[in-house]
Amino acid sequence: METTKQHKLMETPQTGRGDKRRAAILDAATGIFLRDGYNGASVAEIIEQSGGSKATLYGYFKNKEGLFGAVIERQCDDILDLFQDYEDFGETIDEILFEIGYRLSKALNTENSINLFRIIVAESQRFPELGRLYYQSGPVRGYKMLSHYLSEMLELSEPEAELAATQFFDMVKAPLHLQLLIQHKNSVLDHEMRDNVKRAVKTFLRGVCSP
Repeated sequence: METTKQHKLMETPQTGRGDKRRAAILDAATGIFLRDGYNGASVAEIIEQSGGSKATLYGYFKNKEGLFGAVIERQCDDILDLFQDYEDFGETIDEILFEIGYRLSKALNTENSINLFRIIVAESQRFPELGRLYYQSGPVRGYKMLSHYLSEMLELSEPEAELAATQFFDMVKAPLHLQLLIQHKNSVLDHEMRDNVKRAVKTFLRGVCSP
């Protein structure tokens, strides 16, 4: 999705009071979308739970699609906020990568994250801009954040670092994230995520540091 098109999905008045109202609508919408899916979610119920009005909701988000897009963006922001201070995650690159991978794995493998991702995939055929919004707001931003660090620490070129970042995140997700998405597993234990991330870091560094 082009940036200009992303912004058209949502209208966001920038006032303190307005921010609180917007957050209340998003809180209600997130719970209802996750419970009922996109089609089943009732805008009227979202308005009732948030204590707002139809005019307020559509003033902020334009339509139901825009509201769901805002839910996606906030979810992505919450996950990426976990990596803002990655320089403090450890002394060595393997320690830092483990902490990044572990935090990502924990965030992506929650029940809410899995359910939201399922809804995004299901609706992307009808509303491809929602899929693009998720990809640009979440994965692409995460890749760029990690690639900057990898470029400095491993002396990689920008294209090499971007590819390495993408591959690392995919290694961290596999196979647990997919197993949860398709309900091969109902949940994953903390030690499973830790072991999976340790293997991902070891394999990644062996590959990216090879001559």
